[in-house]
Amino acid sequence: MISLEVTPDNLAVPIGTKGRYTAIATMYNTSLVDVTDKATWSSSNPDVIHMVTTGADGGTATATGVGSSTITAEYDGAVDSVTTQVNAVSLVKLAITPRIEWITSQVAVQFFATATFSDGSELDVTRDASWVSSNPREVEIGTGDERAGIAVGQYEAGSATISATYKGLSDQLSLSVAAREAVSIEILPENIVIEVGSYQFVEVWVHFNDGSSENYADYVDWNSSDYDIAHPIKHEVDGIGAGTAVITATFDGQSGTANVEVVPAS
Repeated sequence: MISLEVTPDNLAVPIGTKGRYTAIATMYNTSLVDVTDKATWSSSNPDVIHMVTTGADGGTATATGVGSSTITAEYDGAVDSVTTQVNAVSLVKLAITPRIEWITSQVAVQFFATATFSDGSELDVTRDASWVSSNPREVEIGTGDERAGIAVGQYEAGSATISATYKGLSDQLSLSVAAREAVSIEILPENIVIEVGSYQFVEVWVHFNDGSSENYADYVDWNSSDYDIAHPIKHEVDGIGAGTAVITATFDGQSGTANVEVVPAS
């Protein structure tokens, strides 16, 4: 190992908050390895910042008093330190983001809980907040671990209110569950030139109402305006005879097209 880097540095946090530092080791082959849970951690001022020193939660810190502290990580002989200032401010607001009205069924969506303090500073408290769904059978929400704030809609036409609570403050968001539907289709490349007897690989990107996109070239229904010129099948278009044709990919009621020119073989 060449070096160790601890982040974040020069951090200012409100008293009573909790977070985690990260230790990244640079190895001799220049690769980067996260050793946060393998390093040994310490705080120069435990009355200001209390550290979990080792193990799975190593690097986790709680701001227990006003002042500053130097946070140090040691791993395999390498050492790095950062400085953190703890300020005497109060929590004034908790907000869930993004502020959306619906999610699609069986698609995980990450929500975040952000705490705002009296000095205007903000802190991501997603993992430290307590998350609850008013109707877990319709919308599940993770809490207390790496799945904190991740919501999954179970059934179409379902609904629930998700809530996040942190240090006495809370925020809510009402969600409806909708079916995942295709909204548009894009064939790439959209202008294809191939020789007779040759072929072109294509991608068919289906864009969904949840903002996601997937290459469904092997699953769409294909059509050609002239199969004697261009024949699409799964993820390729075959050049049959010289001329031009328009190929169409259809999925979930949506269609996309591409122009195909087939030229004589050279």
